[in-house]
Amino acid sequence: MIAAWNGVFVLGILMAIAWLILVTLATAIDFIWDLRGVHVLRGLGRVARYALARLSGANASQAHRIVLQK
Repeated sequence: MIAAWNGVFVLGILMAIAWLILVTLATAIDFIWDLRGVHVLRGLGRVARYALARLSGANASQAHRIVLQK
């Protein structure tokens, strides 16, 4: 009877460890996904600013300077 309870205890510990791993993995994926989204939007904004600067007559150096301005 004691061996059965030991098995349940070990199974509970393994399930808790698996749950912690899954929660940690999900949190890390969510964090990385959010950062990637921010970088993608920032990159698209830079491309748009560069294109608008070039269309308005700026040369490559001037357009690059405009993109880097905050």
